[in-house]
Amino acid sequence: MDNPTVRKMYDRFSSIPWFWEIDAWTCRATASSPYRASVIDRLELDSTSRVLDLACGTGLNFDLLQRSLEGGGQLVGVDHSAKTLALARRKVDQRGWRNVELVEADAATWSAEAAFDAALCTFAIEIIPPWQEALATMFEAVKPGGRLGFVGFRLSQAKGFALLNPLWRAMSVPFGGVDLDRDVRGFVGERCEETFYEEVYGGFYYLLVATRR
Repeated sequence: MDNPTVRKMYDRFSSIPWFWEIDAWTCRATASSPYRASVIDRLELDSTSRVLDLACGTGLNFDLLQRSLEGGGQLVGVDHSAKTLALARRKVDQRGWRNVELVEADAATWSAEAAFDAALCTFAIEIIPPWQEALATMFEAVKPGGRLGFVGFRLSQAKGFALLNPLWRAMSVPFGGVDLDRDVRGFVGERCEETFYEEVYGGFYYLLVATRR
């Protein structure tokens, strides 16, 4: 899928009541997801940190990020879907968060005005069509020594679960625009020092944290 198609698809999803809540619950990707928590904990944030949430969606990372920021720092969420970002903005307003900036932009072409201590992209890097450009945006946004975190999709290599790969592939492309053949780990590893990697959810998801050289 190309960028305009993915953006329209996510705008459409965001117009369906409770769509994202059901999707998150089904995929163990809720705001309290242990996968999100595991990656965010390893970003080593504190009350002075600036963190970038690329392809932030409806803001499902925000509660966990705010807990790590201890009410301080700065959180910048970037997403290309206006309707999805509107749901994130509603959450920010309801929580009364003053340290959050939301930006409607293409992850592949957006550039940060100041360096971040950390950046993350959860359940999205295999969906963004220009994924290598989006990763380059993250690398350039994070200061040397800063951390990058990912929750991503993959084909399972786990015994038994790998038999479901054809079904996983058949569902992922038409219903989410997911490309399961991207070597995100390899791309990140060429530019960063990997500090944590784990395959979860039957091997269909991976958690990756790396430090920018």
